[in-house]
Amino acid sequence: MHPPRVGTAPTSVLRSAGYPARMDPDRERRLRLADAGDAPRRRPRRLDALWRSAYRVAFRLRLLYWRVRHPRLEGAYVAVWHGERLLMIRNSYRTRLSLPAGGLERGETPVQAALRELREEVGIESDARSLRYFGEIVDSNGYAEDHAHVFELRCAEEPRPAVDGREVVWAGLLRADEALERGVVSVVRQYLERIAPASGRR
Repeated sequence: MHPPRVGTAPTSVLRSAGYPARMDPDRERRLRLADAGDAPRRRPRRLDALWRSAYRVAFRLRLLYWRVRHPRLEGAYVAVWHGERLLMIRNSYRTRLSLPAGGLERGETPVQAALRELREEVGIESDARSLRYFGEIVDSNGYAEDHAHVFELRCAEEPRPAVDGREVVWAGLLRADEALERGVVSVVRQYLERIAPASGRR
């Protein structure tokens, strides 16, 4: 598979788009990165707990379906770097950390999926020219064959993510070794292991 054609122009300023419109349309509720380095959530609402429960149930049902069907999946992951630190997230339905990521929707290219996931999961707006295509990581995890297109976004200014407290419950900047120590999903682990020799030069 040929890698998607994207530019490599660096980005110096990222704009936080706040929560996904389908989750919280109130633009006044946008959050900014806390001094501690973690993205705060808005004040919890009763519906948030229901959403998190729904995500967990849906994910478990999806795993059961995958175990039976062993499908071929295709998705996009975005590694957002600020110096030697990487933007990590934790989804409400997983215990291990991940990158902003998700499956390709019908008719969507990997680049489009990467930009959409950045916007939906951490409220970051970017463009295709700022993304660099790292490569495809194929992960066979016993449930499915996951073809993950990994992109990198390097930021001169510290990114300011926002999380919805429903699908994504935490986001923060970590060094690669810190992320690995906390535990990451398989695709992210493979990515970090591949870049390990060069991580000190970021």
